[in-house]
Amino acid sequence: MIILSFMLPYCFGQDVISTKDNRQLNVKVAEQTGSVVKYYMNDYTGGPLLTMNLRRVSSIKYANGIIDYAGNQNPRRNRPFGISAGVAYDRMDEDGYFLATADYFVIPQLDLEMNIGVDGNIGFLLSAGGKAHLNSDNSEHCLTPFAGLLAGYCYLWFMIQVPVGVSYITKFGLSASLSVSPTLVRRELVMAPAELRVGWRFR
Repeated sequence: MIILSFMLPYCFGQDVISTKDNRQLNVKVAEQTGSVVKYYMNDYTGGPLLTMNLRRVSSIKYANGIIDYAGNQNPRRNRPFGISAGVAYDRMDEDGYFLATADYFVIPQLDLEMNIGVDGNIGFLLSAGGKAHLNSDNSEHCLTPFAGLLAGYCYLWFMIQVPVGVSYITKFGLSASLSVSPTLVRRELVMAPAELRVGWRFR
């Protein structure tokens, strides 16, 4: 009976941190902020207070059974870096081009991206900027609307684009987006291409 009462706190009084590299740590969580979790090792509670960045954490299972995913169920936080390719078609000039994109979610709501496009006439488009996505830190939604502001060059003319659309990102890495990007060149709306992109996201 004495041994059982000694073991009960260790069986039922511990928290478990699961990391993204598939480790499980038996700990006693002391504090969690928006960016880190602070904890003591369960077998050394008199030891130092340790800190881990929440980006390394997959989930925290508390002793009372509650599981905290620390925002990591949001696919935009879980897989922040992405590459994609697609096509754009503008009904105003009846012209289209191919484009490639690299982007990174600084936070789940803000995506920074760089684009390069080429059309059949060997003209080019180069732009960079940001897009604001309408989701929360802990959102599990794969489909999210966005709006953005990009600046760059089109046929060596300075341009500004205002993309508006929806993006789809799975927890497994597949991504796609559909948008319309009104484009200003020399203070005139010269095109408003519809863009379709498909790509892959990485941790």
